[in-house]
Amino acid sequence: MGYYVKNTESHFFIPKEYHGLALQAIKDFMLKTYTADSGMQVIRSFPWVNTDEVVNSETLKDALYYWRWDAYTDENGDITDLSFDGEKLGEDELLFGVIAPYVKEVSYIVMQGEDNYTWRWYFDGKTYRDQAARIVWE
Repeated sequence: MGYYVKNTESHFFIPKEYHGLALQAIKDFMLKTYTADSGMQVIRSFPWVNTDEVVNSETLKDALYYWRWDAYTDENGDITDLSFDGEKLGEDELLFGVIAPYVKEVSYIVMQGEDNYTWRWYFDGKTYRDQAARIVWE
């Protein structure tokens, strides 16, 4: 099962000077352990994401790729856009919560679900939030 989604639009930017910080934040987040019901310390897994590939990534672009996001860069090495390369919604909002402090203010990613529900993840330079779309016909 799962909820099919597609990325319909984006305006996204992470300056090159923040790539190392964002990459380390992702790795630190993914390597945090939690206590399972059995009492064991376990590294959390994420749907459709290979944790080993992400934590062994040497670049932010690679780490995003292993989260199913293609990052596009300009001649300066800045990430200038993202495109979703998956089929089903995972826990991408957790990823965006981690990297939000490094994403340029007014960046956003528009998504549409299999039922045509449309929303965007909007970044304010510190955090991100979900915004539901409202279509008005005139």
